[in-house]
Amino acid sequence: MNSFFRYNRSGELQFGPHNLAEVTSELRGPTFFYSSMILDHRLKVFATEVKKNLRFPPKIFFAMKANHNRQVLDHIRQQNIGVDVVSGGELRLALDLGFAPDQIIFSGVGKSIDDLQLAASRKIFQINIENFGELKRLCKIQNQLRTPSTFQTPLKIGLRLNLDIDAGSHPKITTGRKIDKFGLSPSDYLNCLDLLKNETSLVLGGLTIHLGSQILKFKSFKSAFALLKEKYVELFQLGFAPETLDVGGGLGIDYNGSNREDVLILKKWSAGLAGLNFFKGQVLIEPGRFLVARCGVLLAQVEYLKKNKEKEFLILNSGMNHLLRPALYDSFHEISQVSKKLNKKARKFEVVGPVCESSDTFGKGRLIVDPKEGDWVAIHDCGAYGSSMSSDYNLFSRADEVLV
Repeated sequence: MNSFFRYNRSGELQFGPHNLAEVTSELRGPTFFYSSMILDHRLKVFATEVKKNLRFPPKIFFAMKANHNRQVLDHIRQQNIGVDVVSGGELRLALDLGFAPDQIIFSGVGKSIDDLQLAASRKIFQINIENFGELKRLCKIQNQLRTPSTFQTPLKIGLRLNLDIDAGSHPKITTGRKIDKFGLSPSDYLNCLDLLKNETSLVLGGLTIHLGSQILKFKSFKSAFALLKEKYVELFQLGFAPETLDVGGGLGIDYNGSNREDVLILKKWSAGLAGLNFFKGQVLIEPGRFLVARCGVLLAQVEYLKKNKEKEFLILNSGMNHLLRPALYDSFHEISQVSKKLNKKARKFEVVGPVCESSDTFGKGRLIVDPKEGDWVAIHDCGAYGSSMSSDYNLFSRADEVLV
């Protein structure tokens, strides 16, 4: 079991400092419950570790797509961490919550004219360019926005490279291969450089990569960092003066393990950051899952127990409409009873939701002790890509969200 969880002597599940039996007594339905204490712990561990192998402390931007809960984001903002956004909606939320423009990076492959106008008008820290057409569009917008008083302040952009590197994660969340939609092809990259040589409204802040998500093997980063070194040498030879190097995010967690295993994963990944010390500027890092996954649980109730000749089902009042990852990626999330009898034998259940899809399954062959209708269960590690990927499918209500 995740090291943030334990059962007390009464058989009640503790999540960090929180007694989930007491928490659920106040709930009205499925709820994403976030622990600020665990979030603070993860933020501190990450920030401390990534400093150890870099020449200068990096600048950290939280990948908002992992969790856009307003309370969680405000808590992160108070720790002086910025945000990496991938849509106009996320950009507007960041600004609304009080993130300063220089705390915001704008990534994403499909930025609209309105999105780019907003980002340019607010002069955010960096806009990461994904294709040549986007750069031409941004040039036009920036030149329309410029006035005599702002003429000397070009907008900083990053060029996201597609290095054709397979990070070895799930194929649906691998983003660095040449067959993927992300990043600039070699020809588009050269076209961007040609345009930027004579463009005064924009300045090349640096290069950026993002190899994928839930990455647990780091050979791909070593290869990427070596290629980045070559690219930066070329940039300086061409007369550019990049100030930033953006390595994106993608660091995974061990959903079958605990915080202890995560720290080992972080240490291995952070050690590889030494490969960036050829660069004397500012390194940018965009973690998401690693910071917030462990701080959240999805709390749901047993609606029905159902049995056929093949198996027993535990049907919850929460499903893939709230937590899509198991249906979309066959992802594993540990499931624990909020209260259980410690001296009774467990039986195997298929834990499912109410959505009209056979893929609406949280887990198969899960050991549950004497469940009853109305019992609460906790689905672990839902702080990342839980609520942010939820939907209104079948018009079931959205889950509530609480940060304590």
